[in-house]
Amino acid sequence: MHRLSGEGHVEEGREFLMAFLTHQAVFPLYVHFVDEYELSEDFTTFFQQNQIDYTVDDCDGNLKSYGYRRYNYYSCLTVKIKNPDDLRLVLNKTYWLASENVFYCISHSNSLTFEWGDFLERGVKRRRSVAVFDFNASQTYITTDYDGLGFCILSQDKQYTSLAGLIASLPDQMVVTQINDEVIEDEILHTEDQEEGI
Repeated sequence: MHRLSGEGHVEEGREFLMAFLTHQAVFPLYVHFVDEYELSEDFTTFFQQNQIDYTVDDCDGNLKSYGYRRYNYYSCLTVKIKNPDDLRLVLNKTYWLASENVFYCISHSNSLTFEWGDFLERGVKRRRSVAVFDFNASQTYITTDYDGLGFCILSQDKQYTSLAGLIASLPDQMVVTQINDEVIEDEILHTEDQEEGI
């Protein structure tokens, strides 16, 4: 897993992600998100108007009884992205959800699913939709980081297994200067390239 981030603004994070994905030029892509704000009608109308394929997964229910409380299940949407223009439309329309820390993920295949799951939140048992990642094949998932300010790559793809490989996959205008608290110098990357045989 590698984590990449922008400079501290959601718009910069979105543009960073857009540039990264456009440079990779792997289509179709699939954008998955949970509709915690119950705006699926607005989203689906937008996708229909722009002829963008999508599916809505409601996991067989809306309002479910759980103990003495009732928990609302939020629909999960998957949007198929066929080209960079559709990617820009969808990110401009939906990426704000990542800044609200709503589940938001992009994958190279339509292999991510949602199911009901139980978990503890502040000591209270809750039931809600949970994303299920499929790593049986060479899948790549990109999830958004806290407040949508960056993203994490979850992948078995060889180009992402080393830091040097990841950096080589970035567009030219993206320059890595620091990783956590460590300043990166060209010599370090060159040494890692030799060790990895890149």
